[in-house]
Amino acid sequence: MDFERLYRESFEFGLEEIEKVKGVTLGFHSVIDGLQILDTKKIEEEIAPFEDEVLERVEREDIPVFIETPQDFFTGLVYAFSKGKALQIMIFDEGTYRWIMEKFGPGKLRLGGTSANMAVALAPFGFKKILVYANPLTKELAELFPEFKNIYVLSPEGEVTHPKEAWKGEGIFAIHWIFEFSRGQVLNLKKKIVCPRDNRYIPSWNPVNSKLRIADHFRKYYPKMAKDFSHFLIAGFHIMKDVYPDGTKVEEVIRDLVEFLKEVKKENPSIFFHVEFASIRPKDVRRGVEDIVLEIADSVGINEVELSWVAEDLGVGDPEKVVNSDPFEIEKVATYLRESRNLSRVHVHTLGYYLSSIDREKVDEGREWKALAFAALAAGKKAKDGVIKTAEEVKEVMNVPLSPVGLEAFERLKKKGVLVLPTKVIERPKLTVGLGDTISSLAFTLSLV
Repeated sequence: MDFERLYRESFEFGLEEIEKVKGVTLGFHSVIDGLQILDTKKIEEEIAPFEDEVLERVEREDIPVFIETPQDFFTGLVYAFSKGKALQIMIFDEGTYRWIMEKFGPGKLRLGGTSANMAVALAPFGFKKILVYANPLTKELAELFPEFKNIYVLSPEGEVTHPKEAWKGEGIFAIHWIFEFSRGQVLNLKKKIVCPRDNRYIPSWNPVNSKLRIADHFRKYYPKMAKDFSHFLIAGFHIMKDVYPDGTKVEEVIRDLVEFLKEVKKENPSIFFHVEFASIRPKDVRRGVEDIVLEIADSVGINEVELSWVAEDLGVGDPEKVVNSDPFEIEKVATYLRESRNLSRVHVHTLGYYLSSIDREKVDEGREWKALAFAALAAGKKAKDGVIKTAEEVKEVMNVPLSPVGLEAFERLKKKGVLVLPTKVIERPKLTVGLGDTISSLAFTLSLV
């Protein structure tokens, strides 16, 4: 396949097709991020009282499901750093949240959360209407949204307006720290650790939205306007807990969310639903998504780490090979997930290539190729400069060489209904957070029509 030609053609294709998209809804997770470039000296200093325990846990791969102690915090960090893998873990202990804030501070505040990241990724490309869920929308969160005129929220009064015109109250009720680390960075602990790949660690405090309850005004007004939207991207499950302090089980909360989505589907039968996995650590939460949410989904976006957890949950494939980006194992798990849940597509994004397993009766293969390539150009630009201001800017990435890892995966894995796209990897990315959101949101909206 002539991939360079595909990339060139995908740009015009993307801009033309975006004009035809009615509207995109993004729920249910927007938040304030605290961005920090990992200071290895600071980590070495603060980890000292816990170093032996942390190194032992990392060696055993005893990675916490939740952060409830400083030891949990450091175990997740050192594991992510040593593997060069993205990892997000929720903080459920207020004392530990305050300890992290005291030791490391808030960092540089920026807009975050899967829904908000997707809104920022889509906005420069001229989508007519991007409705993003943000609750509670305080002044601090609203002011972080960019000035794009096609980004909207639904106000408590049921009005569709820009976030900066709809905020109520002030205060920061949640923060997701993002510790960015780079290939070649070194942690000089009792065991020297060299980071193999640029990535990030995200310890997150978000008690206000941990149940992912739909705000009353959104539940009331959105179904009535559902016909104005063609695509609905669903995420935020990673901030949920398996069992809450009041005894509520996550399955109950997820079923309530799905009933809302079924109401939306009833009002607009042609709307497409996409589920973004985004680091769902608790197994019961994942199973709720796998067994309940995916019943009403058309599409899934997932990376190799998240897919390895799915492989373990469903008892298919080799999770260790999946997490190490083996294309055969990724294809096996992705296709099983798609077929067993009757999905139209499962899109896996990993370093060097994207793998998309599609139902060829529901998804046009030529369109899928171009959708993946357009998303790859956008992700490359985002990685290169940390921001996309205009659609034209993504053409800068066309001159970046194709990933040798991706080319090898394409040559090794040739199977009907499975697309392997070698991507254009930026050697020294300015930013890694939000790349998966950029990739998944653009590929989904351009793939399914």
